[in-house]
Amino acid sequence: MARCLIKSWAVFFIASSQSSVSLLNCSFAGKPADRYFWDGTCENGLAHIGCNADGVHMACRWCGKEPYPACPQANLVGRCFFLDTPASQYAWDERCEDPASDHTGCYADGVHMPCRWCGTAPYPACPEATSVATTVEVGLTRSTSTTVPQTSHEASSTSSAKTGGMPPFSTLRGICYGALPCLGEGCGGGGLPSEDMVQIGYKKQWGHPGRDDLGTMVQLGANAVRLYHSLGLGAQGYHGAFLDRAEEVGLHVMAGFHTRACPKFNCFSMWKAATLLGFEQGFTKYSRWHPAVGALILLNEPDFFDYNPSCQPFGSSWCHVKAALSALDGVLAAEREAGIDAGHVKLTITWSFAMRTSVDGKVTGPGVFGFQDMVAGIANPSLAHYSPESSRAELETAFQTRWIHGLNTQAPWSFVDQMVSSVYKQFLPNPWFIGEYGANGQVQAVIQHDLEAMQKRASRNADFLGAAVFQFETAYWKGGSEMNFGLFSVGVQKIAETDEVCDSKSSCRKWPVNCLSTDLPWLPGSMAKRAEAVAAAWNGSVDRHSTSFCRGSASRRLRGSSQHLYE
Repeated sequence: MARCLIKSWAVFFIASSQSSVSLLNCSFAGKPADRYFWDGTCENGLAHIGCNADGVHMACRWCGKEPYPACPQANLVGRCFFLDTPASQYAWDERCEDPASDHTGCYADGVHMPCRWCGTAPYPACPEATSVATTVEVGLTRSTSTTVPQTSHEASSTSSAKTGGMPPFSTLRGICYGALPCLGEGCGGGGLPSEDMVQIGYKKQWGHPGRDDLGTMVQLGANAVRLYHSLGLGAQGYHGAFLDRAEEVGLHVMAGFHTRACPKFNCFSMWKAATLLGFEQGFTKYSRWHPAVGALILLNEPDFFDYNPSCQPFGSSWCHVKAALSALDGVLAAEREAGIDAGHVKLTITWSFAMRTSVDGKVTGPGVFGFQDMVAGIANPSLAHYSPESSRAELETAFQTRWIHGLNTQAPWSFVDQMVSSVYKQFLPNPWFIGEYGANGQVQAVIQHDLEAMQKRASRNADFLGAAVFQFETAYWKGGSEMNFGLFSVGVQKIAETDEVCDSKSSCRKWPVNCLSTDLPWLPGSMAKRAEAVAAAWNGSVDRHSTSFCRGSASRRLRGSSQHLYE
């Protein structure tokens, strides 16, 4: 998943008499009476009420009163806006807005042109005191303290807080989790276990006492866990224990809805019902989402809905856009009906890395087509033949204040960064993240380098959050190329047993919980050092002496997709 973020990703400006024009600043001749903010979605050419507020920049937008959208929470001019206080020094330098000045180091936070790196070559010297904002990470929420004169190093020492029991969230270091307790392809033909890993029946696998998979993730250096079927699969029983354990160890939960095609691609009723059931099963505390829930992944790669026979013309983008808008609409309706405060919880969809064109024909590229699909769909739901139950203002406000763009990829970071970052300005201020970093066929050094590079980028720029590594455990039940992705294999030693787990698709039964190992003997050379690469990149470790890991003869592994043992 995140620190994953946040308060609003729009940049809110208190009206200023400053008339200079900068990259992401509104430019008024005088101080306006009404509030405004910078909204990158205005620049897609679609109609947005309140855009072009200053008569100069289309992305400058009125807010705060009818008929305009709600204003994001304040981030005042004069403050840099980092997701996490960076290691390098920085300062607010108005000279960055002078076209005739040297701009080296300007735009350091990726949001404000006057935010500038300083103190080390090739950047200018830092002033003795700098007015900067002490950032405080609150789950997926970012807040800003009172501005005080201090250096950025002083700011880093004071940048810590806790809200709702969760630690500050810096950049996203997530691990995808769908560790079905199967020891062979197809689970030996007896049917798959439930894919809802959050249900209480799996506690002996993810909890303590037990194998404590969540604890192992934290040891690796993770701060988030990404899930896939925790809502909408119809599993009964309490789900709050998983969230409690995640909160206890400091993992932010990116809870995924079970993705499947909806009748006529309208997911409103199904997603609303799934959300309401989740509220009953422990996803809330004190009329708010559970503190551990950082983001809701509404759909996973819904662009493949377009190849459903009922999507006509075949391959049409409107099908997945309708599913996306209606799923979002259903979640918002459930929150309203149950009186749940959305709080810090972000909303997202993880798109495939396929090369596609957006529903409005404006953007072509892997992943980013889906980013534009949401921009266009929110602005004009009729593009997807959808009539929302929520008001337009409710949809727009949710998108402005809660939305983060996501994609899945197996490609190296350098390629993904090049393909996305080169066109991402149009999607600001909403940030993006990698929901599945697969690193298929990559050696240990490449994986470590990619994760370190993503961490560095996410700590310095507000547009990118980080990545979730795919995935915690080898997917024996899938077999084939899916065996390439696990960080851990499973040994023959049974260390626990689940309680009964089941859902609307899987019958109720108990499953063995076997020991973990870092050995991946079907992968050659350092390709098999996936867990070690993650731990090295995230300053974590692998405690092979814990009771979760295999020992002695139990270190024999299951080979490939069969159930034969490997010595």
